[in-house]
Amino acid sequence: MSYSLIEPKIKPLFSNFTKLFLIPIFLSIFSIIGIDEYLHVKTNLKSTNIPNLTQQIDIKKVPEKKDSQVKKPIQQESTKKVNLAQVEQNPANKQLLVNISKSNQVLRNELKGIFDAIPKDIILLKAVFDRNSLVLKGLMPAFDTYNSSLLPFLKSKYNYNKSSFFIDQDLRYGFDSSSEILEEVEVYEN
Repeated sequence: MSYSLIEPKIKPLFSNFTKLFLIPIFLSIFSIIGIDEYLHVKTNLKSTNIPNLTQQIDIKKVPEKKDSQVKKPIQQESTKKVNLAQVEQNPANKQLLVNISKSNQVLRNELKGIFDAIPKDIILLKAVFDRNSLVLKGLMPAFDTYNSSLLPFLKSKYNYNKSSFFIDQDLRYGFDSSSEILEEVEVYEN
């Protein structure tokens, strides 16, 4: 039998090669966790400060009203109601009120139809509606969105359609549309 005089060395748990890769991995994990905690703390501080700021703004903006200031608008509204009742008693005025309410209903239905026809991906910035014209200004995600979805509806309702397109500072497509119902003039030949 032969005996060895050399004592065996204890094998390390991690070799130098493994340590070289584990250190950056752990550092990146800890830095991600640290950044996440920092963002959570920062958002929690902001969310707790927002109600305080709104309360301070509300307190500063709302002046105290005296009772006489509150009573004046109420008295003015009641006199308006009395005047409306007097107007309704006259038959000619009553017919005028009926005509106005009918035209308001027609306008309301037309506006509802126009806003229902605008697709959800078009952001409407401006809409001016007159008796015979409509002016729209808005933003859209793609250039063809206006031509494929909104223009056919406008052509079915209006005789004259003029559109211009642009790109805004955020590199979104925009449009200016002017549509009109032209009065037809009858030409008689002799």
